[in-house]
Amino acid sequence: MSGDSLAQAQVIVELAEAELAAFLRSTHVILGCADSLTSGSLWINTMTSLRWPAANHKIFFRAVNILRIARLVSIHVPDRERIQPTGKRPNAKKGADVATGFTSTAA
Repeated sequence: MSGDSLAQAQVIVELAEAELAAFLRSTHVILGCADSLTSGSLWINTMTSLRWPAANHKIFFRAVNILRIARLVSIHVPDRERIQPTGKRPNAKKGADVATGFTSTAA
């Protein structure tokens, strides 16, 4: 393996580690510590099951995150708590921010 190939491989490893770490932090917050370990294993399985691109590895690893998060949400979040396709939560207050659920105090 040449020096350039080794340097590129190191960059890819660092990108993968950063995305996996972000994913694990998210699952830890959402699901708790025990499920984070299982989720990490599933993330790795998802990553290895996909066709790897020749470039744009950051986008690839972000796509792995999105696929795994979508799957976890479909399993763990009840339908009544999901954001509806309209961008509104079913029980959100009028004028509430969709992302946070907080109502703006600005006029």
